[in-house]
Amino acid sequence: MKGEVCFYTVILLYPDYATDDYGTDVYMEWARVRAELPQQDQFAHAVRIVRGKAHKANPHIKAEDFALVMLMGGRIQGLADGYSGY
Repeated sequence: MKGEVCFYTVILLYPDYATDDYGTDVYMEWARVRAELPQQDQFAHAVRIVRGKAHKANPHIKAEDFALVMLMGGRIQGLADGYSGY
């Protein structure tokens, strides 16, 4: 299992102060984590990775202000609002 990776799809909710429509904007991204980590650590690491990506894309929003909505195993393609950036 060493060297193997797992993919997760993470959906985060933007904080209210960062959106005009309060509570409906989401950030969706994939995370690649090491398979040798215990599963709970994989989950936490995937969320940290995606919060970091969300912050990098939106530097005016702190990473910890993005709320976790959903964590799914695998690379899920999001089609919300007709967007497919993967």
